[in-house]
Amino acid sequence: MAAFGGGGGGRGHKGPAVDENGELITAYVGNLGRDCIQGDIDALFEGLSISQVRLVRDRETDEPKGYGYVEFKDHATLLKAVERNGAELNGQRVKINIAQPR
Repeated sequence: MAAFGGGGGGRGHKGPAVDENGELITAYVGNLGRDCIQGDIDALFEGLSISQVRLVRDRETDEPKGYGYVEFKDHATLLKAVERNGAELNGQRVKINIAQPR
């Protein structure tokens, strides 16, 4: 599983990924605490196949922006992930939605 901190603003990022059927497989995960790390995301989506995690950081300060994107192996797994919307992570209720293309 790959992980990387975004430079902010989505530069170089092509938008939500799609599977071989052209269906979206990326979730937007918001309301993350500033201390959230990939291990927290892994725990939140335990039992689901994650392909990639991107926790977005401010380009200038390198501070976490409180949201990220999680790519799953397929659309069915993404739908299972979205069912966890409102789950508590480190004392905060996270928002989980299907990431939409810009």
